[in-house]
Amino acid sequence: MEVVSGFSQANIIAAASGRKDRNPTQTACMPPLEPPHQTTGYDSPWKEILKTYFKDFLAFFLPKAHNDIDW
Repeated sequence: MEVVSGFSQANIIAAASGRKDRNPTQTACMPPLEPPHQTTGYDSPWKEILKTYFKDFLAFFLPKAHNDIDW
């Protein structure tokens, strides 16, 4: 069976005919698409730090902006 750009001929025909028994994005040589695994939270500590110390962060790095904000 011929495979064109990741689609097998049978899957293209099934998709065109409206049959639901085949996944048009899956071929015999390609495993089914899976949802992404749970993401790691590498940026979570930085987000938490900025949320907790945002005012202090602005006061230190951007004092003019800190003074202009009506806290």
